[in-house]
Amino acid sequence: LDQDTRTELWNFSLTAIEASLQGGRFSASSKLLTTMWTDLWRQPADELPMYASESVSRIKAALLTSDWASAYDLIEFICQFFGIDTIAAAYNEILERNLCGYRFIQLQLAPVVSDTEVAAIERTLEDLHASDVVRHHLTRALDLLADRADPDYANSVKESISAVEAQLKAITGVSPMGPAVDALRVQSPELHAALARSWKALYGYASDEDGVRHGTDAVPSVDQATAVFVLVTCSALVSLLRANFSGPGETVASG
Repeated sequence: LDQDTRTELWNFSLTAIEASLQGGRFSASSKLLTTMWTDLWRQPADELPMYASESVSRIKAALLTSDWASAYDLIEFICQFFGIDTIAAAYNEILERNLCGYRFIQLQLAPVVSDTEVAAIERTLEDLHASDVVRHHLTRALDLLADRADPDYANSVKESISAVEAQLKAITGVSPMGPAVDALRVQSPELHAALARSWKALYGYASDEDGVRHGTDAVPSVDQATAVFVLVTCSALVSLLRANFSGPGETVASG
């Protein structure tokens, strides 16, 4: 995050805050400043600046001078507070234009830079009901990937593949993923054997004796690029399965 990018992010953030004031929603903007003070910055409530202008100045200073992760936390907080997709889209335009390594996906900043990758994940999440266990796994994978303070790439991979496993179980009634793929081939003979093998190989990467899930010394640590690749691939695979195959448990509810 260079200074030009920070300034551009601040200018838009200020516009978003001021728009809530001009729209007659001062209470919304006031709540933003209050919750940012207490929830994001963890400051004592009784020390909240008396005037909104002072709080806005503090936001500006934080965005322009804090470390990059804190600056991203701040714009993510603003985006999630308002919960408006157009705000996320505007931030994404700035991040893309300035070649930043993060994009908003479902109002959450993640280390994904390709529009195609973002679209693959978002499209799948939008198609899934909030209570769907498949969505739970994908959302958890995104959370673990997007944690700027302590990212957990290995567990992100596990959650991504668990989403595919859950979707296959919804279609075939079979688990784990290897037998489920075999059952899908019986149910849908048109599924190419090579494609089915590639799905089982992806599962094997995470689940075999030396796979990610077992965390053995023989397995290299999972890096960010690998976790992104697996999340994007599994999101696309879930969409493919939902679009082309059906079964008695097509929608899997958590709990």
